[in-house]
Amino acid sequence: MAEAMAMVKSELSHLFHRSRHYKQILRAIIKGNVRWSDIKRAVELWENRSIPNAQLSRLLETLIKQG
Repeated sequence: MAEAMAMVKSELSHLFHRSRHYKQILRAIIKGNVRWSDIKRAVELWENRSIPNAQLSRLLETLIKQG
């Protein structure tokens, strides 16, 4: 179990270094925001700035591809 947790931490750390938005996107999903617009609204609220639609779409596509 400890090995699995270390692997998850490593993967998340790598992901968060690629873009600061990933942490907020995952946070939004964990809190029940499953629609694209709800995720966007939550991320923008927490970051106190807007995020371009194309950028959010790319980030979500990357998360989906990563599984």
